[in-house]
Amino acid sequence: MSERRSEIRYDANCAAIVEFTFLNKPSYVAATGKLVNISSSGCLFLSENMPWKNNDIVKIETKIFDLLSKRCMIYLPWINECFGGRVMRVGTVTAGVEFDEILPGSLVASIADLEPNQVRSFVPKCPWKYNRVLPLAQRAIINQRT
Repeated sequence: MSERRSEIRYDANCAAIVEFTFLNKPSYVAATGKLVNISSSGCLFLSENMPWKNNDIVKIETKIFDLLSKRCMIYLPWINECFGGRVMRVGTVTAGVEFDEILPGSLVASIADLEPNQVRSFVPKCPWKYNRVLPLAQRAIINQRT
């Protein structure tokens, strides 16, 4: 028997960064992209910068979870918020994430209402740190700089 979602899932178009950590290496990847939908319990992240985007879709999930931890962090720069989560499924350019804590409905609705425009854009202060593998030890140093 499969579990059915009971939360309302909203379409979204919000800039996001998801940090994926490796299982047996002190490294992580911070992929830039956007949330394409969100609910109180999770979201769908879309990025052309996924580290596994060139792999075979049939074998992708087993390959990914042999290399990466299911734990991740999601950053929303437009509202300066971050959430812990667990990667539940992956595609070549997507990741379905379940949040560690249920988000308030009002926050989910406000994130879903965020739309890109000339005032609200995402240009990283340190673009060199995204979409590539970096050592975890550098994460603290990088976060202090930004």
